[in-house]
Amino acid sequence: MTFKKLYAYGCSLTKDNFIETWADLLAKKTKRSLLNYAERGAGYDYIVQKILSTKFESDDLVVIMWPSADRFDLYV
Repeated sequence: MTFKKLYAYGCSLTKDNFIETWADLLAKKTKRSLLNYAERGAGYDYIVQKILSTKFESDDLVVIMWPSADRFDLYV
């Protein structure tokens, strides 16, 4: 199957305002448009909320980088 869009979820390891992260590099490498819903300071609650509120198509690729289990939401 060919994926058209790449959705990324996670914390600051997935989205940073100053440097490229693994999600940016993966989008470039696979030549996919990136929709990055990660957030700096995000924990499990934020990530799950964003995943469940996103409408996906059957040809979308979704990748999630879960933070450590003791992480809690600390975003503004």
